[in-house]
Amino acid sequence: MSSVKLQIYGMDSADVEELRGCAASEGVSLSAYLRKLLHEIVTDPTNAEVIRRIEAEEPIQVTTDEICSCIEVGRSR
Repeated sequence: MSSVKLQIYGMDSADVEELRGCAASEGVSLSAYLRKLLHEIVTDPTNAEVIRRIEAEEPIQVTTDEICSCIEVGRSR
């Protein structure tokens, strides 16, 4: 993995302080915290991707009575 330098201009100072606090609470530097957040953003699927995956799945044929029965079984445990 190669790394590049990323600079962000125009950040509100209150937002930066909040991010520093979040990083400190996790015991990491601000840079490490932001790297983690940005990585999560780019690797998590978007809502549109999740919906496409769901739509591509085979539908499940189940009745309301079957659903209610499963709920009751779960509650009785």
